[in-house]
Amino acid sequence: MMAITQRLMEQKYDIQEDENMDDYGSSYDSTTSKDGNSANGDQRRCFSLTDQQKILFRALAGELVGVCFYVFIGCMATPHPEGVDPGTKHPGAGAIPVALAHGLGLAFLSAALLKISGAHLNPVVTLGVVLCGEMGLGAGLAYVATQTVAGVIGASLCRAILPENVYIGINGGAHVLHVGPGQGVLCEAVLTCAVVLTYILAVVDPNTKSDRGPIAIGFSVVVCTLAGVATTGGSMNPARSFGSAVAVSAYNVDVWKFHYIYWAGPVFGAAIAVLFYRFVLASPEKRLVVCGSNGYQFKTAKLSQMTSFPQSGQLN
Repeated sequence: MMAITQRLMEQKYDIQEDENMDDYGSSYDSTTSKDGNSANGDQRRCFSLTDQQKILFRALAGELVGVCFYVFIGCMATPHPEGVDPGTKHPGAGAIPVALAHGLGLAFLSAALLKISGAHLNPVVTLGVVLCGEMGLGAGLAYVATQTVAGVIGASLCRAILPENVYIGINGGAHVLHVGPGQGVLCEAVLTCAVVLTYILAVVDPNTKSDRGPIAIGFSVVVCTLAGVATTGGSMNPARSFGSAVAVSAYNVDVWKFHYIYWAGPVFGAAIAVLFYRFVLASPEKRLVVCGSNGYQFKTAKLSQMTSFPQSGQLN
């Protein structure tokens, strides 16, 4: 018994005295430093990410989760015109439940993800942030691609859960145009302009941003959805429209007939919002037009503002 105890004690001290044990319990060459770089410049691990890449990867993961939840909630909240059972009325019929589902869903997702990804959750919001000089073009494209894929995933989850007759009855939660194409583009542009401008002023601008930004963004989506539900369905989010269209296209190919409206209108509206912000509402350091002793002067954004990520310091 004494011999066994003595042996265990010797093994314990052997482990404690081994200075070449890493955090994972494996040994490595003493010429290799803790940060993974050896004396000869060789990396200890064959794959590593820079701090900037880690921030971007975490942000993209946040956008993927956020948009997936947002589109899923929006599709599931779409009322069935004839009810789940024939002859009954769907308890969520009407525009108010739909608007609340989208607005309140965006509010809590924005509050949760604001410090991770900026809580764009919308390709045209990302477009607005890029045009404001707060995000590089490469990161913006990665955001848009992630949001679009997430939209398809969220809408597919709705298709997997709902019975087929219910899913077809709500058209998969896809938006339906009730007016002419020109009117639809204009409606989506105006509504999206309001939402994007709210996001920029509540989250991006250094002088007007607030901790209550997610609440403002959520309310803007509620009221704009109520305003647009009878015309375009009140999308203001191409990822939301695209995801639901992809999922329901197996049952209704006509969903693509006017789908371009849900991209053209929001993109145009986001561009108008950015122009109005950069020329009129922006803080002095962000404004493109300043009034000096020689009258109005134009200034351009620094090249570093358009190519770096993150620029505003929102992603921590």
